[in-house]
Amino acid sequence: GGVDSRLTYVDMENVTVRPEYTPDGKEHRTCPAVVGASTLAGSVEDGPAIPLFEEGMRTPIAPILEALRVDTPSWLATCQYPKASLIPTGLLSNV
Repeated sequence: GGVDSRLTYVDMENVTVRPEYTPDGKEHRTCPAVVGASTLAGSVEDGPAIPLFEEGMRTPIAPILEALRVDTPSWLATCQYPKASLIPTGLLSNV
């Protein structure tokens, strides 16, 4: 037989998540992307990223990051919780 494919665009910033797939049993929506502390830490599989971060971190080292700080709006930090939101890439142009 032949090869077949399908392509669908999904706006991942605006997806409804049904209650049965959320920890609190309520409907939620996805939101713009945010780079969190654990992403900056890298991973065991892919190798480390920024020194002083460890895979799985939930709280950034605030004094070290203050110079690199990009404000994440409170509504976005709330949407991304419990991720420690560091860089709101989904709100930045050309990223």
